[in-house]
Amino acid sequence: MAVTIRFAASDVTEGVVPDSRHWIMEENPQATIRRVRAFLATPP
Repeated sequence: MAVTIRFAASDVTEGVVPDSRHWIMEENPQATIRRVRAFLATPP
């Protein structure tokens, strides 16, 4: 999906949430929260 999104946006951060598919927050909430927090903590 990240490859496709790069056609619409130039500043894309990709990542994988293990043991999840479509509903990542429901399927692996702890890993999702870690990824989001890491993203938000990274300066632009």
